[in-house]
Amino acid sequence: MALVENQGTKIYWDEQGRGAPVLLIIGLGYPSASWHRTRLALAQHFRTILSHAGECRA
Repeated sequence: MALVENQGTKIYWDEQGRGAPVLLIIGLGYPSASWHRTRLALAQHFRTILSHAGECRA
């Protein structure tokens, strides 16, 4: 999982698949794991980038 920090805010993301990029952003109150089934299908044809913004990470 990759990490970028900007002005004290950390944003984690990870990538799966190849091809044109598709950014997956989860709504407020839902974990990024909610994309699990959809992401598996999309990653067969696209480069999926899943944002973990707003989730607690140790």
